[in-house]
Amino acid sequence: ENDQHNASLLQEEINKLGNLPDKISCKLVCDDYQKQLSGYLDSIKNRKFSPAFAFIDPFGFKISMLLLNRLLSRNNCELFINLMYRYIDMAMHKESQKGNLNELFGSSIWQEFIDINEPEERLSQTIKLFCDQLHSAYVTTMIMRGERNQVKYVLIHAANHQRAREEMKKAIWNVIPDGSFTAYECNNPNQLVLIKPKPDLSPLEDILWKN
Repeated sequence: ENDQHNASLLQEEINKLGNLPDKISCKLVCDDYQKQLSGYLDSIKNRKFSPAFAFIDPFGFKISMLLLNRLLSRNNCELFINLMYRYIDMAMHKESQKGNLNELFGSSIWQEFIDINEPEERLSQTIKLFCDQLHSAYVTTMIMRGERNQVKYVLIHAANHQRAREEMKKAIWNVIPDGSFTAYECNNPNQLVLIKPKPDLSPLEDILWKN
């Protein structure tokens, strides 16, 4: 956290957790995360990199594709990225955001999507471009939709090991068992569904045996 006030508030919340479990530590750094991560990667350039799960959740969408791929170059590092699509979609029409978007995608190809009028097609092309720019063997996405079915953000998991992808897909399946890889802000966990992924077929079985 690069804002001193916010960093202090965050530290207070961390302190409320009390003693952390063994082998778990939490270090708060009041600085720009890209600067800190770049410096860390420079310092371990020729050393072994411990397995890492990096959750990239910036305020807004200022992310460097170059930095993401530096992390992915260490094969035992997974990325879990919160891509704020709604803000990216709006920023595409602002000349002042061109530099940030070029850095985000590692390319200027995104400019070709500005004139796509169909929202779902623009979403598809934008997410595909971002995922294609990641130097990752396996990329899994999950779309988060808000009211009126609008896409708010997209969660993207990138890894270079098949087991990592399998575990992420299991986690997503536990949350979204219908296989749509889409979650809705207004979902009611108690609502009835038309088709259950694992229905109770015992009543049908009883009927068949009786007839």
